[in-house]
Amino acid sequence: MTIEFSNKEHDAIRAAIKNGEKKTSAEIFAVLAQRSDDYQFVAMSFFAFWIFIVSVFLVLLLGFYSVDVSLLHFVSAQFLAFICGYLILRGFPKLAITFTPQRIKHHRAHLNGIKQFLAHGIHNTKGRTGVLIFVSLEERYAEILVDGEIENNIGREFWLEAVGELIASCKENKISNGYVRAIENTSEKLAVKFPRGRKKLNELEDKLIII
Repeated sequence: MTIEFSNKEHDAIRAAIKNGEKKTSAEIFAVLAQRSDDYQFVAMSFFAFWIFIVSVFLVLLLGFYSVDVSLLHFVSAQFLAFICGYLILRGFPKLAITFTPQRIKHHRAHLNGIKQFLAHGIHNTKGRTGVLIFVSLEERYAEILVDGEIENNIGREFWLEAVGELIASCKENKISNGYVRAIENTSEKLAVKFPRGRKKLNELEDKLIII
């Protein structure tokens, strides 16, 4: 799935953030990543592991049938298999993410979310009320990261539900709609504990960043 956003979709997300921040003193920011890692190293590590497993099985099988294979030929075959795997992954990079376990993909996406939270200064808002709505598309991962003041006042259950709805929208390829809905739900929830004051400085850009 490739990220393709029209100007209309960007405008809808920008408007949702602006309207949402009219209700709350919190700052809402949105980032969408195509993927959070190239996963080449991870995929090659697992590929090497399976080459080793298959090699052990072949040694036992050849020994059982008393087939004599020189060590040089055996090691050469392993090396050739590894090189073939490397060339395939380099030629078809999307295979790397396919061969990567979901737990690792989600962990890398989570780390990228934290990286974006810090890189865009969301942790530096005056009232520590920054919110990042983050999606890493190819990992099918979404997360809403919040600064300390919000985390202390709003329970985890709400964020899990909001993330679930966002992931569902992404799976249906309704990414912009998912963001708009997540922004609306988030701002309505934040308005209860963090209502907008008379004077509110807009500390973060009101737009979606695509990386």
